[in-house]
Amino acid sequence: MCGRVYIKSSLDELLRGFSMAEREAVLGMANQFYNGAPSLYYPIIIRDVDRDPDVFGPTFVSARWGLVPGWMTEQKPGRPPPVNARREGIATNGMFKKAYASRRCLISIDGFFEWKDIHGTGKNKQPCAIAMKSGEPFALAGIWEKWRNPETGEDIRTFCVITCPPNEMMATIHDRMPVILNRGLRALAFPGTGSI
Repeated sequence: MCGRVYIKSSLDELLRGFSMAEREAVLGMANQFYNGAPSLYYPIIIRDVDRDPDVFGPTFVSARWGLVPGWMTEQKPGRPPPVNARREGIATNGMFKKAYASRRCLISIDGFFEWKDIHGTGKNKQPCAIAMKSGEPFALAGIWEKWRNPETGEDIRTFCVITCPPNEMMATIHDRMPVILNRGLRALAFPGTGSI
């Protein structure tokens, strides 16, 4: 499960290679995270379904990590929202299927952490930093929602990372990994372009 990320690149470096229709102001959002956890706000790339996709292409916005579906009327205390969604079954799971159908996103990062169980007991875990050999930022596949806080009336964008079974390298560390999209596959993140 992907539960920590790091971003050391500037926001401009994270967006290199993307053709952005616009960038929403991300004032107050930290540009860099060295141990970024769920519940914080991160830069994500979306195609806003409420706007004409032929006019408004991908947009750079900030969103809180931990998916709260738009239909949810309240967040239950002590139950944090999911930070990951399994690729297997995402299209049919009631919590994720609407977002998967129409609100996919990219999370541009420099790396993520996974905890390796050193002795197989679950007690001694070593954090492992995972990044591209080139050191360049890369994109994780995700889904996002817009949720209205009933107490404040504020619309809050939330997201979670899509995970899959591990590749050969990651299998030595963990039994899951985030879906990593190279430049050629990034189009899959947006609705109507196929399954992830």
